[in-house]
Amino acid sequence: MQTDDEPHVRDDPKSPLFAAWARFIVRGRWIILAVTAAIAAVSVWLIDTRAVIDTSVEAFAANDSEPQRVLEEYRSEFGRDEMFLLLIEGDVFSQPFLEKLRALHTEVSRLDMPLSTLGERRADRDRKRGKKPIFDAAPPTAPPSDGGAKSGEGQAGAGSAPAGPPAKPADDFGSFGSGDDWGAGGAGDGFGDLAVDATWGDEGGGTVIEQATSIINVRRTRSRADGIEVGELMKPWPFVDGDPAGNAERLAAIRAEVIGDKTLVGQVVGKEGHHAVIALRTAFMSEEDSALVYERLVDIAKHHSTDGFGVAVSGLPALNAGLQVLLLNDLERLLALSVVLMLVILMFIFRHPLGVLAPMAVVGLAAASTVGMMGLAGMPLTLLSNILPAFLFCVGIGDSVHLISVYRDAMKEGMTSHQAVEHAVATTGMPIFYTSLTTVVGLLSFRFASLDAIGEMGTAGAFGVGIAFLYSVTLLPALLSFNKGSLMGARPPGEND
Repeated sequence: MQTDDEPHVRDDPKSPLFAAWARFIVRGRWIILAVTAAIAAVSVWLIDTRAVIDTSVEAFAANDSEPQRVLEEYRSEFGRDEMFLLLIEGDVFSQPFLEKLRALHTEVSRLDMPLSTLGERRADRDRKRGKKPIFDAAPPTAPPSDGGAKSGEGQAGAGSAPAGPPAKPADDFGSFGSGDDWGAGGAGDGFGDLAVDATWGDEGGGTVIEQATSIINVRRTRSRADGIEVGELMKPWPFVDGDPAGNAERLAAIRAEVIGDKTLVGQVVGKEGHHAVIALRTAFMSEEDSALVYERLVDIAKHHSTDGFGVAVSGLPALNAGLQVLLLNDLERLLALSVVLMLVILMFIFRHPLGVLAPMAVVGLAAASTVGMMGLAGMPLTLLSNILPAFLFCVGIGDSVHLISVYRDAMKEGMTSHQAVEHAVATTGMPIFYTSLTTVVGLLSFRFASLDAIGEMGTAGAFGVGIAFLYSVTLLPALLSFNKGSLMGARPPGEND
């Protein structure tokens, strides 16, 4: 409380509630700092152990939506619909190329690595996060048959197709590839039947890859007088040591057969014979584990790449992994730019370590607490919500600047540090509260959006703004109370700032 001996300051409206709160904070400032440090430690732990990044398109769809339910039914029947694609450039129809391709095919098909979510469906991960799983909202109308997926794994066996499946697309990979000789796929089933006919070929062997398909093991269907013959294009292996003439003859026959087969050109081999593809269907897993598989495949591709045998990794899982890297890079870049810009402005305005570090601590802890809360609540960071930390830095800094500006004006008029803290909090507490409240209400309106990602971003943003306000009226006054008399960049009395 001010006395008659205290210096006169502007007669700004003061809140008795916030004045009492400021006195409480100053008296218990060490407790406030200890509690804040504990919350920060918990937030960092939650970020490290629970935070999830989801760059998939599915993150934008509601779990109870019809398209989401139909997609999960499809995956229960046919396995995962996203494939890694290894594009190999070289002279496909040459013995050295095919031998290298067989070695690469064998290695990737037997890929085995420890993954924490191997075999988990999205519904399984939703349950772990405390969210309502897809199939709880709308159970599938056509459960998988005995030959289909089981225990959350997408391995489809022979005979797993329903009696009346929808018509399959003519070309699953027709639009894939770059290069002047990569043609559009021809008519035919292409890879359309691979999901329901997994009994042929060396399609797997490890725990990660459920199916690997290339010119090495692609299915060959031939007409015979008494029916059809189904086998593999290169089984038995066409090359025999010590028989160069026979090898060349068999290779020419294989080239003629493949180039003349519209179901293979544009699917597993380019129309000019300069590119080949290995299509890899993986088991179900999280986006994080899929990114680990992508990194392993990139390492394998680099190991096998030589002159005349260039290997590149593509496919939708690879794209998602790349988007995840871009998301993290954007997040780091936005945060770094925000921090640098704010540091420069705060140093120019307040010219004191407390005037710079205290506001940055407030917004930094608010951002960390928000991301930690998202991890605890099972909210993934998506392509939308990755802006939240930078958003909180920009929004939350305003409260701190407002409070410190009033604080330094009080110090300029001759108040002690503790008196100035009480004056600043009592004067700015209510305006800061209402500005934060209106922002929170605006962000919570995102909950009415039909997309889960937008609703979750609104919830997390509202939490972040609210926690930034709490730090502004607790941590910030506690830190300012340690000031020994600095005017925080204000001019002495009688001079303009």
